[in-house]
Amino acid sequence: MHPQLGTAAKVIALSAEDAGYALRAPTQEMDMEDSKTPDYVKMFCLDCGFGTRALHAGEHVGQLQHASHTNAIVQSSTFVFESAAEGAEIFAKQRPGYVYTRLGNPTVMVLEAKMNSLEGGDIKFAHPDKRISSIAFSSGMAAISSVLLGLASAGDTVILGDVLYGATTHLAETVLSRYGIKTVEVDTTNPAAVEAVLAEHGAQAKVLLFETPTNPMLAVTDITEVARLTKAANPDIKVVVDNTFATPYLQQPLKLGADCVVHSTTTNICGHGTVVGGIMTTTDDTIKDRTYTIISDVGGSPSPFDA
Repeated sequence: MHPQLGTAAKVIALSAEDAGYALRAPTQEMDMEDSKTPDYVKMFCLDCGFGTRALHAGEHVGQLQHASHTNAIVQSSTFVFESAAEGAEIFAKQRPGYVYTRLGNPTVMVLEAKMNSLEGGDIKFAHPDKRISSIAFSSGMAAISSVLLGLASAGDTVILGDVLYGATTHLAETVLSRYGIKTVEVDTTNPAAVEAVLAEHGAQAKVLLFETPTNPMLAVTDITEVARLTKAANPDIKVVVDNTFATPYLQQPLKLGADCVVHSTTTNICGHGTVVGGIMTTTDDTIKDRTYTIISDVGGSPSPFDA
């Protein structure tokens, strides 16, 4: 058992009565699974190894019932209520419950819970009060575009690594530019170049996004150093790392100073070439809230079957 398990559990645990329903159904506004839910340490298997967490973390969180050996694929667009009064309370966010799969789904929540454990588990042990949140998407580009559109507005600057997935670069050139968002590229493997770009554009920048290691050249960026330089230039810039190629098995950018991690789950998280998907994990509530607004209002939510 992890030496800090007792402390973490004490900080976040609620009574069994409080925990029962909350674990089964999140609030409408909280599609993603986050680490403020009851019994986070226990339910997310944080005292276990990576393989156990990949298989079992969060498998009972947000589920409609706990009796099944495996999680159900809840392939439903909408959810029903016991009464009109119950529906009104859930819509008003006065009680937890599922409403519409674009806003939250039990099957999708299992995927989000697992990524919380894999990307943020060590942080949760080190900082029990810190919230870890994940949001799943219909594709890696849905994840990246939702994060960028959630954080940047007209007149803002987004700093991009000079080697990214081609569609990310295309997004910057053809979509962000039309909304008045300026993008600047930099070789993030070169700290001096990063420092120079931050000196010139840091005041207007809202996001620094880069991939490491890059695909396919495997160029490696020092995440800790880039995060340090970024926060020194402007603490409000959010550092976002595309961790698709490394996966959390090899690298957890949140531990190294990043504010947010994005994945194309199509690539290595799935690994079988059978699913198109994406996910975002963050320790920053601003990123969580703004990204959830985009997925709620614009779309990009995944199919429960894909999750």
